[in-house]
Amino acid sequence: MSEEYLELMKHGSMHVDDPHAALEEILSILVNFFEERRVLILDAGCGYGHSLEVISRVSDSALIETLSFDINLDAVVWLNKNREMHAFKTLLGVVCCSLETLPFRNNSFHIAVSSLVLHHLSKASKGLSELIRICKNDGYIVIVEWKEGAGIHSKEELLRTEIDIFNFIKKKGIKYKTFNCEKFYLIIIWK
Repeated sequence: MSEEYLELMKHGSMHVDDPHAALEEILSILVNFFEERRVLILDAGCGYGHSLEVISRVSDSALIETLSFDINLDAVVWLNKNREMHAFKTLLGVVCCSLETLPFRNNSFHIAVSSLVLHHLSKASKGLSELIRICKNDGYIVIVEWKEGAGIHSKEELLRTEIDIFNFIKKKGIKYKTFNCEKFYLIIIWK
């Protein structure tokens, strides 16, 4: 492991105010763990491509490829139409599906990213369970979620999501590290 990664893991917080900047910082470290082979990243709940922009900035290597999905068909159509304009250089494709029932095989992806998505589900643990299923045994799941006091969504919704995520992680005995920022938290799960 890199010294930068080990130093980062010692702390429980990050010094960034933007969830996408935090995601970029973590991904830039994690992709280096796979530098000897092709890395397949799943962008779960891609929306209109904010996380995909982050993944594209991180991946200067031709060995990194991204598959994205969203349940919103308008977002999927828009991303497929505008992928060249936005230089999503790692994008293999965008599909329309639900995080709760992913159409991907077990152990398919090296890294799965869920950025500001799980709070949209009635049970975040169901989506998290699917991400764990499709991630390779030596892979990582990166979750970014708003904190209860972020003022973005209802406090009840965000608190319910946070409780559901951490109860699921603890019940399953999953290895993880949490980074707390003022308005959001980031979780790295490894298999």
